[in-house]
Amino acid sequence: HRPSSLSSMADDNKDEHKDNNNDQYCLRDTHFKILHVSNHDQYSPTEQVLNEALQLTNKDYELQTLKDRSKLPDDLFDNFDTILLSVWSSIDVQKLGNLLANAVDQGKHVVILLFSNATSYTYPQGRFVTEKYNAITRVPTQSIKGTLGKKYQPNHPIMNGINELTVGTEARRAMGTIPEGEEESIDRIADWDNGNVLIAIRHNKPGLITEITCSFGTNGAIKDAKKLLNNALRLDRRKHPAINADVLRICPSKLWKLFAEDLGN
Repeated sequence: HRPSSLSSMADDNKDEHKDNNNDQYCLRDTHFKILHVSNHDQYSPTEQVLNEALQLTNKDYELQTLKDRSKLPDDLFDNFDTILLSVWSSIDVQKLGNLLANAVDQGKHVVILLFSNATSYTYPQGRFVTEKYNAITRVPTQSIKGTLGKKYQPNHPIMNGINELTVGTEARRAMGTIPEGEEESIDRIADWDNGNVLIAIRHNKPGLITEITCSFGTNGAIKDAKKLLNNALRLDRRKHPAINADVLRICPSKLWKLFAEDLGN
C-alpha cells in the first residue's frame, strides 16, 4: 500500500501548489488599455458587449478596436496592456504572430477567443507558434453543444463568479488540447462538460496567454459569459515587490518564506 499512499501524497501536493499558484494572479482594478483585433462581424464580441462586460467591475479602462487589419505596424501593441484576439480572416498571420510574441515578451497579456485558435480559420503564426506561445494546440473546430464542466482551479481569479456557461447557438468550438509535455507551463483552468478544454493559460513567459475555446459573438456563449470576458481581460500577474518572478511561478512555499523575512526586517 505504500506506493499508492505516496502517489496520493504527491497528488495532494500538486493540488496544493495549484491552489497556491492562484496567489500569483489578480484582476486589474486600476486603469488599463485593451486593443481588440477582430473581423467586426457576428463572430466577435461587439464593442457594446465588451463594454458591458468590463463595466461589471469598473469603468477605469480604455477599449480600442483595430480598424484596418491590412496594416500591422511594428508598434501596434506598444501602448496597450491587454490584446484581445477574435479575428478569423484577412490578416497577415505571420506578422500578427510575431507582434503578439513580442508583446508577451514585454509582459503584456494576450486573450485569444474562437475563431483565432483553430486551424479552420485564421490564427497567429510566426514566433507565436514556432516558439510555443499558444496555450492549446491548433486543430479544426467542431460543432458541439456544451456547458461548463470540471473546474480544475475553481479559485483562480479568471473563475471569479463563473458558475454557469453555455456554448450558445454558435456551437463551433476550438478543439485544441494542452500541448504534450507542457503541463507545467500551462494551467488548465476548466473544461466543457464533455472533457474538452474550455480555458487554458500559459504562464511561462513574461506575459500571460489566455485561451478560451468558444465564441463570444452575437450567438456565442451565454450565462456567465460576460463575467468570464471581464475576468479574462482584467487578469494580470500580482505584483510582489522584490520577489523574483521565477519564485512566484515555481515555488509558492518559498514565496511565503520571503514575505516573512521581509516582514521581519
